[in-house]
Amino acid sequence: MNAEEERRQQSLNYDLETLAICGLLHDLCKIDAYRLTEGQKGKPEYQLTKNFPAGHGEKSVILILQFMHLTQEEILAIRWHMGQYDFYARGGGYDLDNAFRQSKLAVMLHLADMMATHFDEREEKKK
Repeated sequence: MNAEEERRQQSLNYDLETLAICGLLHDLCKIDAYRLTEGQKGKPEYQLTKNFPAGHGEKSVILILQFMHLTQEEILAIRWHMGQYDFYARGGGYDLDNAFRQSKLAVMLHLADMMATHFDEREEKKK
């Protein structure tokens, strides 16, 4: 088995429930986070509400834990799904690196989120 096949096999070791929880709920923090307002020149725009300023990944974990149990690995994956773009990862600490070393799921969720952002959800400007 080559390295690529081994990596794919490792990703299959997560049950579908764990993959669904992380994939569907990692951005739960965005609920009630934005309000549609009238911007400049009457153009609609979204503004951040700051109703519960708890950080992006942390807020999602906190909200989910109010309704269901998460495994430690699910917590790490959801908490750190923003990767190096997370405000707390910029402070020079090692928490992100430690989370990624401990949890392949955290790395996989981060990469999937980046792929969705930069490839799947990209709006190409029409010429």
